[in-house]
Amino acid sequence: MAAEMLNAYYSSGCNSESVFDHLNISKDPSFKQHLNQYITVFLNIQEMYFLKGLRNNNIGFVQYLCKEVFKELKQKFPKAELDENNLIESFKAVYNCTGKKFVFIIDEHDCPFRDNWQSENDKTEYLELIKNIFKAKSADNYIALAYLTGVLPIVKTNSQSALNNFNEFTIVSSSNFAPYFGFTNEEVQKICKEQNFSYEKVKLWYGGYIINGVEISNPYSISKLVAHRVYMSHWPEAASYEELIPYIEHKYDGVKEDLFKLINDNKIEKPNKNSFCNDLSLSE
Repeated sequence: MAAEMLNAYYSSGCNSESVFDHLNISKDPSFKQHLNQYITVFLNIQEMYFLKGLRNNNIGFVQYLCKEVFKELKQKFPKAELDENNLIESFKAVYNCTGKKFVFIIDEHDCPFRDNWQSENDKTEYLELIKNIFKAKSADNYIALAYLTGVLPIVKTNSQSALNNFNEFTIVSSSNFAPYFGFTNEEVQKICKEQNFSYEKVKLWYGGYIINGVEISNPYSISKLVAHRVYMSHWPEAASYEELIPYIEHKYDGVKEDLFKLINDNKIEKPNKNSFCNDLSLSE
């Protein structure tokens, strides 16, 4: 949802002013400065892997990803001198041809690491591609912004961050972005008023979380409630609880015991995300 919104805002391939001109962002002095001013590369890694299985299962995922991105670059920018064998050089060529910088939006970038659908060599190859795109010496010349989403911290190799030029914001370490992780109480109240819902009932069903002192409700559940007008647990539609079983059984850092405490309405210590290595060199 957030990734698609950013794509609509930054992409020069559309005119989305009417989508945003009644929102708070339109009051920012830089609103029109960045609106529809960039070439966006929007990738959903999980979706791309699924499509690869349908279209071409004879090549590696990284090769498929590069092939698909190059094909679109060639279609959109026929005058640019592209290099079919070098995606990074192709990005530079498009920038040199158009004068427009890129915004990269990569949704579920950590999918290869958390879902274990690739070999260790494939994972390393994928990580190398990401590193080469964002840590190339000339990256600042053609990249205006990169936005990556995922569940896991940015992966490491030999305990060194593969992408140390990124800032990470999470539910347990949100900085000043806490109000943007979901709908605030004020926003939920406004939605309830506009949609004729009982605010008390909505909060009972979708009480949400407290992030850095800000109470947040899950935007997926609230959006589904508005769309279907049915009070129910909507979040399981987004993913299966079975995906959590391996993490619980692994008992990493006392997660199983903490879950039992939460189920019994007890408090737990704030998780320390820095204790999670997410290191390719430690993979079993």
